[in-house]
Amino acid sequence: EEGVEVILRMREKTIAMEQWMRDVFKILDENELLTEELVEKFKKLS
Repeated sequence: EEGVEVILRMREKTIAMEQWMRDVFKILDENELLTEELVEKFKKLS
């Protein structure tokens, strides 16, 4: 039981992180700050 809760919590954090990344990308893109260099860095992270 406890293991399942840990996995669900981890999953929630992962989803929140992905949402945050998307928001950051959107803001950068809207302000034309999204450079190829940044995109490459993000790809390496994920």
